[in-house]
Amino acid sequence: YISGIIKEATGKTPLQIINEHAIKEIKHELQRTDKSIKEIAIDFDFPNTSFFAQYVKKHLGMTPTEYRSNNQTTN
Repeated sequence: YISGIIKEATGKTPLQIINEHAIKEIKHELQRTDKSIKEIAIDFDFPNTSFFAQYVKKHLGMTPTEYRSNNQTTN
């Protein structure tokens, strides 16, 4: 029921909203911190770095390492 209300109000499923928010935060961590990929995976409660890398590649089209090297910003 709640999923239907969310979809009606936003045009997105709850899972889409969760994934968008997670990817936004993951991108931030990859761009602006020196944390290792493993540390970021742990912070986001992924069971292992392999699953984390698959998730990132699915949503960003590249691995976390590739994303970081292409998008790193200095503070």
